Amino acid sequence: MKYTHLLLSALFLLLIPFQVFSQAEEVVSEERAEASFYHQKKSHLVNLSTGLITNPTSFSFDLFSGGSGTGKPSPAINLSYEYGLSQNIGIGALVGYYRVDAQQEFSIEELLGGDLLDDPQCLIECLLPINIGGDCDCDSKTIEERINVVTLAGKFSFHFIKLPRVDTYTNITLGYSFNRRKTIGEEALGVLLDEVSPKTNVPTFVYYVNGGIRYYFTPKFAAFGEAGYSNVHLLNLGVTYRW
Repeated sequence: MKYTHLLLSALFLLLIPFQVFSQAEEVVSEERAEASFYHQKKSHLVNLSTGLITNPTSFSFDLFSGGSGTGKPSPAINLSYEYGLSQNIGIGALVGYYRVDAQQEFSIEELLGGDLLDDPQCLIECLLPINIGGDCDCDSKTIEERINVVTLAGKFSFHFIKLPRVDTYTNITLGYSFNRRKTIGEEALGVLLDEVSPKTNVPTFVYYVNGGIRYYFTPKFAAFGEAGYSNVHLLNLGVTYRW
């Protein structure tokens, strides 16, 4: 009986380290599970997003007939990468694309106010309802300017924890846009396109200052939303893959 008590005591003492180690493993596992919802040091993030709600003051264009209008930017498609320098700081790069369309409709009378037409026969036919045998097109015309914009930028992110299991952060993004313009018009006005096409303003130096939230459905996949001030798009929605 005495030996039985000694054996049970010895087994109990031997089990204590295993119990402590098991409890420590559970604590570490819980900490890892909680940390997986937030930004991590040495992590790699690839983000695919769309930019919405453009800043209208950045896309005005001058009308041929005087005054100004507003270009129509499309939603942006953005691909970005971020590397975790620490638990709170990330740096990366972004490449984006969007398109701007601007159009203006004008009459032949507006064109004749300048030196754009030097054909007296067309001048008479367009200003007066008289057909004197000329081959003139006096209808109103619409000229559209389309601008394809590709942006390259650098990003700095500061991550902080304010909401349970939600990665909250701020971004500063600075970059440069390369613009490729294409004027679309009817062949009859081909010689006039350079003189009457709208002069659309598109930002070349690009900046974003915004705040965002990201939720990880798994340690690798997340969805996020960002909003703030920019001279291009004010809202950004997307998905993240992390490894």
